[in-house]
Amino acid sequence: MAWQPPPPLVSVIIPVYNGERFLAAALRSVLAQEYSPLEIIVVDDGSTDATRAIARRFGDDVRYVYQARRGPAAARNTGLRLAQGEVVAFLDVDDAWPAGKLRRQVGYLAAHPEVDIVQGLIVQQQWNTSAPGPDLVFEDVSEPYQFVNLGGAVYRRSVFETVGLFDETLAENEDTDWTMRAWEHGVPKVVQDQVALFYRRHDQNLTNTTLAPQLKMTRLFKRHLDRLRASGMNPAERERPLISAYLGIPPLKNQRASVRDENFTLISNDCWGSGPYQHLGLMFRTPFIATRMFAPCYLELLKDLRRYVTAPAEFIPTSRYDFMNERRNRVFGAYPIALLDGAIELHFMHEPDETTAWEKWKRRRAKMNFDNLYIKFSQDPECCTDAMLEEFDRLDYPYKVGFTYRDYPEFRSTILVPDYFVPGAPMYFLSRTYFDAIAWLDKAHGPDTQAYRRAVAIPHPQLGL
Repeated sequence: MAWQPPPPLVSVIIPVYNGERFLAAALRSVLAQEYSPLEIIVVDDGSTDATRAIARRFGDDVRYVYQARRGPAAARNTGLRLAQGEVVAFLDVDDAWPAGKLRRQVGYLAAHPEVDIVQGLIVQQQWNTSAPGPDLVFEDVSEPYQFVNLGGAVYRRSVFETVGLFDETLAENEDTDWTMRAWEHGVPKVVQDQVALFYRRHDQNLTNTTLAPQLKMTRLFKRHLDRLRASGMNPAERERPLISAYLGIPPLKNQRASVRDENFTLISNDCWGSGPYQHLGLMFRTPFIATRMFAPCYLELLKDLRRYVTAPAEFIPTSRYDFMNERRNRVFGAYPIALLDGAIELHFMHEPDETTAWEKWKRRRAKMNFDNLYIKFSQDPECCTDAMLEEFDRLDYPYKVGFTYRDYPEFRSTILVPDYFVPGAPMYFLSRTYFDAIAWLDKAHGPDTQAYRRAVAIPHPQLGL
């Protein structure tokens, strides 16, 4: 029998903050892998519960490290600095691995030296709080799907020397940011068609306690694009579909990939407006990209669109909407706010300064086609009333759609999106589950918005919905 090299040492890094309910189960799922050699590093990021005591119960099988509270990215970096393994794996304290995950993925790495990351599929599980007995019971709530999650993959330790560590300025989504940087560096990755992670949902998930997940994801993509431009790479040449495939966002199914007239302009009160252009691989022919308008201003703009879009603007220090001033100070940062023709507030939520915001607005405004307009409205929960939805329904635009979180059968222009508030899910992906946006842009069924409602909601593989 030919000599076989010994399997590589795998360092498993488990960051934890007040995870006493879940830590033991996570550690058992690692030890049940029956893989050797193995080191398990639990990085306690300032817990005040029984995390230390639980980790210590596992004796020499677990290396426990405590640090003052610095966030998950810093905890992962601490683990990386301590790791001795040639291969690194991560597991969030409230998730678990299926049997054989390490053996399959590490075995592939060992057999394919040209590959640096081996990723698998994810199954979402929901905590069944009504199950009898002291043990936590989680039940599958999705089919297997592919998406970015550190726990679903294994990594050569050397790849972090190429890409760098996790960005400790990010309170969340540091895994997506790191994966984008890995793509930028050309790090080779394969995805195995086998489940490699049980992503467990419960009332203490980080995504349940943080704000504006869609905004934060959009900001990650902007950082990604800025890095590409700084490196001299043309984002338009590389951005689609490669980055989406690398992140695990699958091609959108059950929709046509083209429209007969690509010279259309979408008017949108939020980030939805970029989704169809990106889906179709088209340049933006609208200035309403990465901007936000709230219902009173948006409806006023739609009454005299050409006037307001082409009007001069002044930048103002604060919004008329008190709730937005509070969020801006606490969450978003001091992004620019413009006042169009002294009346319409336009929030450039992803731009660093007024000059950049206005230059992009003017450049994209010049590409508008006022003869082929599509109008999209979302029922923002802060200040959109039923009367405003009725007003939108009466506006004289043949192709318009409003996405709502409550059903309004009396309004022909509205489409109910039951998962309107799913954390981390871009509205375009949520809405296309119930509304065929590509057929709408192709005018396939005429101007009746209801004709584009999907009779059977299509699934969201990337969200497990």
